[in-house]
Amino acid sequence: MFFSALILPFTLLIKRLASKYWYVLLVAFCMKIGIYFERFVIITTSFHRDYQTENGNAGLIETISYGIGILFLQGIIIAILTLGIFEIMKRKKTGYNTV
Repeated sequence: MFFSALILPFTLLIKRLASKYWYVLLVAFCMKIGIYFERFVIITTSFHRDYQTENGNAGLIETISYGIGILFLQGIIIAILTLGIFEIMKRKKTGYNTV
């Protein structure tokens, strides 16, 4: 779907491809198939929504804890990278490389 909806129409900017009738027809056909397939997926998933609990908020605590965990993990990674960059800058500034 990504290829036929986003990348394939941009190939029509090439004059040699855009002048071919059958290629333009193929691009239009692929784009239409993508639209109909997307509608089919939306309709199918709306019919099969029995995976959700009664109130729909059963996973709220897990979602919040997951978000907080990811936030802390990103902070730790950024702190380690920043400290590494400062150490490399300090070693270059002093002029000696000790391992």
